[in-house]
Amino acid sequence: MEKTRIKHIIEWQSDKENPFGPGSYQYPESAQAGRSTGVTLVDKLFLDRGNVISTPQNQPKITDKFNAHVFWLDKEPYKKGERIKLKCATQEVVCEIEKIERVIDSSTLKVLTEDADEIRNREVADVIVKTSQPIIIENFNDTPELGRFVFERGDTCAGGIITEV
Repeated sequence: MEKTRIKHIIEWQSDKENPFGPGSYQYPESAQAGRSTGVTLVDKLFLDRGNVISTPQNQPKITDKFNAHVFWLDKEPYKKGERIKLKCATQEVVCEIEKIERVIDSSTLKVLTEDADEIRNREVADVIVKTSQPIIIENFNDTPELGRFVFERGDTCAGGIITEV
């Protein structure tokens, strides 16, 4: 984690919002989600896709392990220990489900198995995920944008929400 200060916030405006024509911008005091925003920093640091900016008082959680609810969409079941791609916001990392605590039938909400070895099509599972490197995440209830993710095996095969970091 690197520390710096923001020198300027720059916000580009769409043609509809912009009375001065395309390509103009302004320097607001703050930024918000859903806006085309850039920043210049006091220090010469490069911000990469997936980086998260925060205040020192409200730092995001960085971890390689978390609990989640997963809904399995793929016809091929997930077998415990299989390595799979996880995408959370703009971050991508390889991971595995370290523990499948319980599997639930999505139609009846009946618990099918405790301490399972696989998750099948249309099953919901409470799992512990272990990533190959630390990522920035939050509990879904606190910050939905950093609290939801998908698993991919070429195509999306499952979706999930983070329940505990």
